[in-house]
Amino acid sequence: MMGQEEDGGLAQYILLAVASVQTIRLALEVFRYKTLPDYYKVGDQPGKTNWWKLGGQVYGYGSFTIWALAAVTQVTAIFDVAPFITFLVWTFGVVYGITALGLLNAVFSLISYDDAHTTLMVPPPPGQQPGPAQ
Repeated sequence: MMGQEEDGGLAQYILLAVASVQTIRLALEVFRYKTLPDYYKVGDQPGKTNWWKLGGQVYGYGSFTIWALAAVTQVTAIFDVAPFITFLVWTFGVVYGITALGLLNAVFSLISYDDAHTTLMVPPPPGQQPGPAQ
């Protein structure tokens, strides 16, 4: 049976793996996949904020930053350097920060959906087909 110190060491590596995989996933999402010029184009409306884009970017960049900090501080914790800083990053960054970013992203998405719905529900001028504005 493993001792408490061995269990703690394994947990450190598991947390490092979680933080590293999330950092890599978000880096690919933010810096590669969502950089296409027309990725957020469907959310564009003349004279209005693209809330879908704003929410996605705030969540993406914010989460990437938090997970990257968690990965770096987790490496330091493995070598028993500044374990309290690691605790703070995981508690306030990963648990509370990413939750808050997810909530903000959800609110921005709902605003985006409501804007699109309102735009689509406006009756077209006489002689035009209903549908999204061109």
